[in-house]
Amino acid sequence: MKKRLRVLHVTPDDKFFDPVFEHWEVNENFINEAIFITKSRHYQFRFIKNTDEVNVLYNTKMVTERLSADDYDIIFFYSIRPNLYKYFRFIPQNKIVIWWMWGLDIYNPVKGLPPFINLDLYKPLTNEYNKRVNNNLKNKLYKLYCLLIKNIMRKQRLEMLQRIDYFQPVLKEEYSMMCANPNFRASEFYCKPSVNNVEKVELKRADGNILLGNSATVTNNHLDVLETVKKFRQDQQQIIMPLNYGNGKYKEWLSKYIDYPFVTPIYNYMPREEYFKMLDDCSYAVVGTIRQQAMGNIGYALRHGIKVFLYKDSVAYKSLKDSGYVVYAIEDMTVDSLLIPLTQEEVEQNLKADQKERERRLAVYEHCLTEFRRH
Repeated sequence: MKKRLRVLHVTPDDKFFDPVFEHWEVNENFINEAIFITKSRHYQFRFIKNTDEVNVLYNTKMVTERLSADDYDIIFFYSIRPNLYKYFRFIPQNKIVIWWMWGLDIYNPVKGLPPFINLDLYKPLTNEYNKRVNNNLKNKLYKLYCLLIKNIMRKQRLEMLQRIDYFQPVLKEEYSMMCANPNFRASEFYCKPSVNNVEKVELKRADGNILLGNSATVTNNHLDVLETVKKFRQDQQQIIMPLNYGNGKYKEWLSKYIDYPFVTPIYNYMPREEYFKMLDDCSYAVVGTIRQQAMGNIGYALRHGIKVFLYKDSVAYKSLKDSGYVVYAIEDMTVDSLLIPLTQEEVEQNLKADQKERERRLAVYEHCLTEFRRH
């Protein structure tokens, strides 16, 4: 039997940890350990349920000692927040570093520095909101603080980027976009894909509900999308708007503008099974994010016969179209768009495209695993 590789997982407190760590745990190639970095010795987890699996490190000395140790082969980051940049110098050079990118770590500015991928993320109505909330004393002071530490952050971010050996994007397009950075040298990586257990897909009702967005985050461009969707929805269609996580202030502001009888906001946390059951009642999903976001919702929709609409300038629209999926443009929406669900042929095309992408990722994973063992 081949030697099992020791993997050190560095995770934030997030809902993604439990299913992903479990996926690594059942993989016979790896022995896994997870750490969570915080400033509080008595931190109370909000999202991670399997807290026994996670070692809490609450000061710089503890983190430095753990990362500089020699008892692991691979270090796997669940996104990389700016507070982690300073620790990369302590990771031994003989360790494999994998960065699973989530989105915020490449699309968001970093304390005075531009994002790795700089996109125009906001549509006109959302831009107006941003102008109002950003024009206050607190934000002006924060910008001043960013100017003071900009050079330090630039150096730390460069050290981090040059230390990455493997990069796991959510969309393959993002790997190509990151390769445009001259300091980025990482190879593409994916965790071993799970088996697509979707059975026969029932065609959706013409008057099924409409999912709008995925969270209470400004990048969803909710108001801009809503202005389009409400023109073309049918009287019996509800617009389902998940707002059960994200930015509390934005959620409070947005709630004043969505008080329509045909909008159903979701404010409370829903178990995974209940949430997907709600999605099964939707025939259409309209997602207004320009950066990669909401791919869990979009992926579920594509595998379950839900008609997906995205902006033409979104990263997901281009990537999914290039991969052979059937997706539609928000800009081209008409009355018929929200009255004609996917056909049987379109559903099958999305399932075939999904299977092809899983096979591609599996091939990348198997190649990387071979390289890990040679390292």
